[in-house]
Amino acid sequence: MNLLMLSAYLVTLVCYVIYPPETVSFGDRSFGLRGVYVIIYSLANILEEPITGLPFFLVFLCFVVSRAPAPGETSYTLTLLAILLNILQLYLPYPSSPIHLLPPREILPLSTFLLDGFTTISVPVILFFAPLLAISSYLLSSALVDTFPTINLKPAPMEARAVFLSFSAFVLLLTISSLAFTILSSSQLAQGNSGPGDRWDRYSSRIGVESRRIFVRTVAKYSSPSYFPVPFNIVPLVLLRVPRVLILLLRKSEWIAAFNKLETVLRSAVVLPLSCVLAGFWLWGYV
Repeated sequence: MNLLMLSAYLVTLVCYVIYPPETVSFGDRSFGLRGVYVIIYSLANILEEPITGLPFFLVFLCFVVSRAPAPGETSYTLTLLAILLNILQLYLPYPSSPIHLLPPREILPLSTFLLDGFTTISVPVILFFAPLLAISSYLLSSALVDTFPTINLKPAPMEARAVFLSFSAFVLLLTISSLAFTILSSSQLAQGNSGPGDRWDRYSSRIGVESRRIFVRTVAKYSSPSYFPVPFNIVPLVLLRVPRVLILLLRKSEWIAAFNKLETVLRSAVVLPLSCVLAGFWLWGYV
């Protein structure tokens, strides 16, 4: 159910940025049905998975602030960036990722290995060369400053432009080659340290343990009797969890049992019918 809601969210958002509504003044803008669904789903996902909530937070902020992001506005550009981040997150080993539909023994170690390589290898290498990249970019932009008509400066000599352009290309090539060399070296080292046996451990025992841990957490999350899929997780948050906090503050602990029964009723009324419909489609081979 989570994947269906996520697919509907991405399709709605992509259709919105490809076919945006007609640009009107800010006071005359309205959210519309698409905007309301995008806001509710993005907020629900932020509350459900804060670790992966950056793209959803960007979308929520853009739609709430500008009501309807229009081309040419910063909110529209941030929405496009959020869509790209959402698509990239589909490959990450998180519970809402569609990679869990594939055999976990085959796909989870690979996804975990790539994420671990990016966070422990790619980011340090990029940060290491960041000052050099900034200096080369500044020198190149200074040499090409005459291309901006609003700045009345003499053009830089062609020799300076050629040298700074070559230097910028060399720094970029150095960064990419260093990144590739580090990744290849680390992958060979990981494969050398992984002994024969289980497919979970083919990228190293550490990656195998982390992949198993992710798989267990995902199964435990979706098999929990109190789980509400996004965006329905807003319902127990508003009707149950917030009142529970107030009850604890008021020291009315005898009311907790009634709220526990209410949670079961809500789950039976909201989640169970949708689950039965999806299960029927699954059994008939439509999902």
